[in-house]
Amino acid sequence: MTPDDLNRAKERVMQFVGIIRKSPGIDHNALVSEMTKLGASKTDAELLAIFVPSAFGWVLLRDLGVTNLPTTFIASNAAGMDVEIVAARQPFFATALLVASAIFRQGYTFEITQGVFLSVVSRSAEADCVRQATQAGQKFKGATLKPNRIVGLTAEEICGGANIG
Repeated sequence: MTPDDLNRAKERVMQFVGIIRKSPGIDHNALVSEMTKLGASKTDAELLAIFVPSAFGWVLLRDLGVTNLPTTFIASNAAGMDVEIVAARQPFFATALLVASAIFRQGYTFEITQGVFLSVVSRSAEADCVRQATQAGQKFKGATLKPNRIVGLTAEEICGGANIG
C-alpha cells in the first residue's frame, strides 16, 4: 500500500462513518449507494461496508478479551475456490482498524461518538458473534475468532483484480 492508497482509504472510511453518523439505521444498499454518490466505485463501497464494521468490531472484541483474532478473511475466487484474503493488506480494513484503535485509546470525537462507533460495529458479523455469545452466557477472555467469509465479491474483486490462487 502506498501513502496515496492510505490517504484515499482514510477519506473513504471517514465518509462511510459520516453516513452512519447521519443515518445510523441506513440499510446496506442505501449505504453503498451513498458511497457511490461520493465517488467510490461500487466495489469499493461494498468493501467499505464489509471492512469498516469488521475492523471496528475487532477493536471491540479485543477490548472484551478476545485474544486470537483472525488475520484473514475467506472469499471465493473466480474459479470458485476458497482463498484467504490478508486483512492487513486491505487498505479500507487497515485504515478502519487504525481509526477504531485510536478512538479506543484517545476517546470518542465529534465525528465518532460512542453511538456512532457502536452503530458501525452493529453492522458487522463480529457484532452478531458478540450477541450470540452473550446470549449463550459465554465469556470472551481468551476466545478465538475464525475468519469471516466474504460473499458477493470474488477474491479478485477484493484484491483489485490480482490473479488469486
